[in-house]
Amino acid sequence: MNFTQMRSFAAVYLHGSTVRAADFLDRSQSQVSADLRALEAGMGLTLFARQGGRLLPTTSAEALYPRVLNVFAAHDDAMALARGRGADSLSIGATRSLSMTVVPRLVRALRAQDPLIALNVRFISYPELVIAVAEGQLDQAIVKLPVEDQRVHYLTLGSAPLVVVMQPDDPLTCHATISPAEIGARPIVRTGATSPAWRAVLQAFASHRKTPVSEISMDGVGPICRMIADGEGIGIVNRMLASDYAADLGLVMRPFAPVQTETFALIGHHLLTPRHELETVAQTLSQLIELDRDDK
Repeated sequence: MNFTQMRSFAAVYLHGSTVRAADFLDRSQSQVSADLRALEAGMGLTLFARQGGRLLPTTSAEALYPRVLNVFAAHDDAMALARGRGADSLSIGATRSLSMTVVPRLVRALRAQDPLIALNVRFISYPELVIAVAEGQLDQAIVKLPVEDQRVHYLTLGSAPLVVVMQPDDPLTCHATISPAEIGARPIVRTGATSPAWRAVLQAFASHRKTPVSEISMDGVGPICRMIADGEGIGIVNRMLASDYAADLGLVMRPFAPVQTETFALIGHHLLTPRHELETVAQTLSQLIELDRDDK
């Protein structure tokens, strides 16, 4: 068993076919297939079974995969030690809600730690971020949990509740917490119809046998806060995403009841993203964002 064979095995395990694994590794399908045959012959094991056009891991592959990941982790740690610093380049993804707040601060912090690092940042939706990392187009991304794609691993950053955002003279500011009963038919500037935050709001209103009134949806918490500052109603959004915008625009936040929380994580590719690089960025992020953590 050599390192190249292990990489081919892990790529097939994650991507389900030699074709996709070859594309991911920038190698030919015949090379990946040859690596698998040599690995199976050398170990005397069957690692994959073909079913419906996919290669499904056998119990032997399931047992081998975490051990291969440990080899990759040891190799990455040794290379980082040899370099004396982190990655030469890093691509990070996030949603547009973080584009004017957390991400610029993160970039400055990472550059302060390593002035020679080259950084590339993309702003796309949460589902697109997971796919981009899983397909090797991004090294890391800030997302909301759950993440079910087995090609990625993650470090939990913490959780933040939904809050009601409003102008400082809004009558709702007199409440310590605000429920659907207090909001009633007030117009809400919302996130996308399929976003987890809005689904949680719909569920909360349904528990009160009410339907929220919303005729404006915005792609991003920043634009929502801007609309609220301009007098277009109230918003129910994630506290972490909204806090900087609310402060800059002079808006007030109150907890939404019943409590609805969202958990954020930093994800990387199981095969391509070294654990220590994920930990470095996660530790830096923890100093820049306000999240509730289990260890507090």
